[in-house]
Amino acid sequence: MKRRIKLFSGTFLAMLLLSLPMMSMAQEAEQRQKGQEMRKDRMANIEERIPDLTEDQKENIKSIRLSAMKDMKPLRNELGEKEARFKTLRSADKPDMDAINKQIDEIAALKASISKREVKAQQDIRALLNDEQKMAFDMHREKRMQKAKHKVHH
Repeated sequence: MKRRIKLFSGTFLAMLLLSLPMMSMAQEAEQRQKGQEMRKDRMANIEERIPDLTEDQKENIKSIRLSAMKDMKPLRNELGEKEARFKTLRSADKPDMDAINKQIDEIAALKASISKREVKAQQDIRALLNDEQKMAFDMHREKRMQKAKHKVHH
């Protein structure tokens, strides 16, 4: 009986240890999915945040957003690949620091490219707006930045 309990306990422990990496990957995928959904939601309700948008402004904003998303999709995909490679390099028994540092540089460059494209889209949208609309657009961004800062510090 004790042998069965030990065997069962050992099997259970082994299965638990084997499932941990999968649970971690699933959580990361879920967080990425939530982030993408949040970005879509923020962009979808832009009309609610900016007062008195004309139909022409709405169409131009939609076009700018679509163009930015198309430009950023391959960058985000490549970023995901680089981050996965980075994890692999970091967890090697004998880590290659040159390869790790190169991967860090490539990830940083991709993040910079994504940020630059996001800011370009924001500035293109701002260029379509009147002063009152710009204020609403900018105030909303500031509120989001404050919330993000607050989340990081708590």
